[in-house]
Amino acid sequence: MAPSQAGSPLPLLSLLLLLTAPLFPIASFAMSPVPPGSDTKVSPVTNPTGAYDPDRSGVSTDYECTSPNGTWSLVTKSSGVSGIHWAVTPIHNTLVLIDRSDKDNSYVKDKNGKQAAAAVLDLAKPSQKVRGLDVIDNTFCSAGQFWPNGTLVNTGGFKTIDGNTEAFYAVRFLDPCAAGDSCEFYEYPGVSMLAKRWYPSAHLMPDGKRIVIVGGAKVGDLVLLKKRGDSETTYEFFPRTAAADDALRPLAVLARAFPAALYPFLHLMPNGYFFVMANWYAVLYNFDTGDEIVLPDMPGKITRSYPYTGTSVLLPMSLENNYTAEVMVCGGSFFTTTKKRDAYASDTCGRIRPLDPNPKWVMETMPDPRISPDLIITANGQIMIINGGRQGVAGLQVGDSQIHNPVFTPALYHAAAPAGARWRNLAPESIARLYHSLAILGPDSCLLVGGSSPSDCCVGCGPQCFGVECTGADDKCFPNEFTINKFCPPYVSSVIPQPRIAAAPATIGYGATFTLTLTIRANLEVPAVRTAIMNPGFGTHAQHMGQRFVWLEVDYESLQYTASTGGVTVAVKGPPGNTIAPPGYYYLFCHDSNIPSEATWVQLT
Repeated sequence: MAPSQAGSPLPLLSLLLLLTAPLFPIASFAMSPVPPGSDTKVSPVTNPTGAYDPDRSGVSTDYECTSPNGTWSLVTKSSGVSGIHWAVTPIHNTLVLIDRSDKDNSYVKDKNGKQAAAAVLDLAKPSQKVRGLDVIDNTFCSAGQFWPNGTLVNTGGFKTIDGNTEAFYAVRFLDPCAAGDSCEFYEYPGVSMLAKRWYPSAHLMPDGKRIVIVGGAKVGDLVLLKKRGDSETTYEFFPRTAAADDALRPLAVLARAFPAALYPFLHLMPNGYFFVMANWYAVLYNFDTGDEIVLPDMPGKITRSYPYTGTSVLLPMSLENNYTAEVMVCGGSFFTTTKKRDAYASDTCGRIRPLDPNPKWVMETMPDPRISPDLIITANGQIMIINGGRQGVAGLQVGDSQIHNPVFTPALYHAAAPAGARWRNLAPESIARLYHSLAILGPDSCLLVGGSSPSDCCVGCGPQCFGVECTGADDKCFPNEFTINKFCPPYVSSVIPQPRIAAAPATIGYGATFTLTLTIRANLEVPAVRTAIMNPGFGTHAQHMGQRFVWLEVDYESLQYTASTGGVTVAVKGPPGNTIAPPGYYYLFCHDSNIPSEATWVQLT
């Protein structure tokens, strides 16, 4: 598939664009600091636990948990594909698992009876057999984002088994549908990216009409970029809506990050710029104008991006913290030009507020060193790091797991707790989740954890590669995993029952007030209620593209509480602008004290 010609129309895209959200102007909102406790709507009188003040500990003290370290349970032993990429589809609550089509990585067939490289799991009925999907070409190590209408857009990939390189340029679509329906990946004839992109990153632009696709490799069969010509140090928009979009645009930070520039971190800032990081280099970048503001290098000269893979997260934003954008980056490994399986990962994390007048990294230590971990925002706005190994480097090899010495124990992070008291280890998993492992927050407020395909499966070897003899007992050969587990954080076992959303609108608007009806505990003197929206993101290779959590403004003066039943009706305001939360589908959570509900989907327009 060759790139479409400059200036040529993109066939059939008009229908797609009609389904996406209209252009939203960047909303203006007050940026003056809010002194702690000055807003009576979140004062101790209304919110006695202080659980929702993001400038405090974020830890409620008025409840106990029957399982204070969380609980593990089985979702399925047969996910069909191990899954290198994961996404939860809006409304229908299915988990889309996307693997590769050039290896024997699948136990499930597609509609044509061929080995499927992707599958759909019904999260409401996980015991049912998954449905195989045809990915058309090869989605291996690609990027993904959702259009505001819920359509998944998957970009880039790898050559097919017969050497066809069309997937490097590919743009694929998957419309949301129920697990038992017949939706499939599709492409538009003649529509592709301008450049080859393997291991790219992607993010929805705040206008909701374009996706920016950043970086990647031009060639395959590599782990570390070998020469500068192998690295795609540009970005592009999809779709190309302006004349300037018909040319690739350079991104200098990717050139500076060579040779560890793959899967760069992207986070949208409240001023419309993006935080972009590759290797240990970080910038603020305006993808429309090309303006770049160089940020301080992350201390320690530790490589944070693929293949010495760390992870990143944008911490939750709220009115109370003045919608301050703060990024946390964890894990990775010291750079070396050779793959060193015995090299230890980093146990450091760094936080930075990129929009501060004088931004600085604040470093701290996490409980374990990790390479290829996942940073997930929980349903009550805390952070969890999970998966990964203590040693090695990303990549595949027959017979060996390049990442090994697995970290079984997830750790919970309280961002606003005092330094030195922010981390707490939770209950360990029994399965090694190494290279190509995944985690994502499910709509029931628990984490889905799965994947791990560290072994290179030759064609004809079978999807489990080395079978039962590859057990990981020698910390060398680990099997490819088809088991998905669920980890429920401590809040699920609280003596306070999870609240329940009784009624919420299907759509919410920027700065617009809507009514939320929910059920919390009965017979409270003063209820402590809060709500938030979350995009769980597109997960792959320790990336969670588009993951975002925003606390919503609650009008406590409007709150009506029926003590005998626990019923609550309250007015809530949507986020102030599309740079705080781009248009699209989000989980909506409500909270009683620090205990979240299960989510309902809302579309932000």
